[in-house]
Amino acid sequence: MQVRFMSFVSLCAYILMLSGCATLGGDKLLLKTAGTKVVVVSLLGNQMYIQHAGTTVFSNQKREVDVASWSLDQFVEDKANALIETGSKFTVVKAKADGYRQKFGSLEQNFWTGDRKYQNQAEGLHALATESGADLVIIISPIEYGDVFFSTNQLVSGYGIYQRSFLRSQSAVNFMTMAVHVMDAKTGEEVSSKAHYASSKRNDQDWIEGESLPLSTENELLTRQAITLLAQDLLEKELAELQLTD
Repeated sequence: MQVRFMSFVSLCAYILMLSGCATLGGDKLLLKTAGTKVVVVSLLGNQMYIQHAGTTVFSNQKREVDVASWSLDQFVEDKANALIETGSKFTVVKAKADGYRQKFGSLEQNFWTGDRKYQNQAEGLHALATESGADLVIIISPIEYGDVFFSTNQLVSGYGIYQRSFLRSQSAVNFMTMAVHVMDAKTGEEVSSKAHYASSKRNDQDWIEGESLPLSTENELLTRQAITLLAQDLLEKELAELQLTD
């Protein structure tokens, strides 16, 4: 089967939206001296969402697809390290992040406050900081938004494919939500954070039909290319806004 590759140039041209909340505590990073050690861990995970919002709630669908073969967390960590290393503000130290991702546990929502936090964030952060000797731990994670893409009552989080059909119209995007949290390794407190979302338009011929939202090998490859570009774009934007790069 011949695989259609979408060029990086055309994918970049398709990027539609970037938005997010205000930076918290960015001025605190200015107080950090040159040579401050940072370690990066990505918790974006290996589950991609395929989501469909139809004309009525009865036609809404959502499923998870295991994309561990993408190694997205490793890609994001390597990219973040490279971006930070090009500057003169911070010194990147590396740990065996694969093992530490598991220590953070799953992302859970507090019933009373609505806040989403990793089940064992304090333990994971302490273990990672101790092994790496870092002063700051940078956690890259998914974040939940309302429907910023099609203005329905659905929620979006993480990354994947989002399709919207209404009567005879159809639209679809690749999407990603990303938050970057800068944590003080000694106190475990958040120094600064930034969150954004991004999307890119999907081609009409890549529309996914069927109740189980099946994803072909060819479609997965195209989606991987698009998601990787979105991750890179968001990472560059957020690290710059957090003053982690020059």
